[in-house]
Amino acid sequence: MKPFLSFTVLTVLLYFLADSSSPAQATSSSMAEGFEQFQHKVKELADTVAHKAKEAITKIQNSEFSTKTRNWFRENFQKMKDKMDATFSK
Repeated sequence: MKPFLSFTVLTVLLYFLADSSSPAQATSSSMAEGFEQFQHKVKELADTVAHKAKEAITKIQNSEFSTKTRNWFRENFQKMKDKMDATFSK
């Protein structure tokens, strides 16, 4: 819980530091609008990260190494299963 809280506080702080670079704009917009914009930016960031993570997972699942590893485990498990069936079926 502490890392999440720290990340949240850091994100809010960075947002306000970045937004305070233009004081005329900061004074003209209200706090509610600022939080609304911040919420929108965080949602866009989360969507982007989620999309990239899904792409990375799909790429890993479809990689040659992953396919060969799955096939190797499947073949060895089947060999072990056949050997167990042959040994204990007597």
